Amino acid sequence: MCAPLLGNNLTQSSVFEVPVEVALQLHLPAQRDAPASARRALAGLTSYLPSEPFASAELLISELVTNSVRHAGLSSADWVEVHIRADGRTLHVEVADPGAGFDVQIRQPATGATGGYGLFLVSALASRWGVRQEGTTAVWFELCMG
Repeated sequence: MCAPLLGNNLTQSSVFEVPVEVALQLHLPAQRDAPASARRALAGLTSYLPSEPFASAELLISELVTNSVRHAGLSSADWVEVHIRADGRTLHVEVADPGAGFDVQIRQPATGATGGYGLFLVSALASRWGVRQEGTTAVWFELCMG
């Protein structure tokens, strides 16, 4: 569990007097540029997020959206949903798609491999994470903000 941040939480002290909760929902076409679109949207929240969870979140969002586009068997007419929520303690991110799902296996990436890092990175960097397969497939993770 993540401890609350003290002081200004997710704020820039010159702008905000109280902690700010932020949420963002993206509905992206399942196309090659979806990971970059997700990263750009997250970048719009940088003034609300400490730098450490932001860098990890950017990497993990990119990995998970890429996994949806490449491995979920989606057509270019399908979509990938990205939900981002920050509440002063935790950054919660969920990436969902209408694909058939997958067997959750975390494997060590092979030396020199250019892929296969997605769930390995999620399990290494996230405070908590999981997978839901209820009509859609969703992988979520949480990062502590303090």
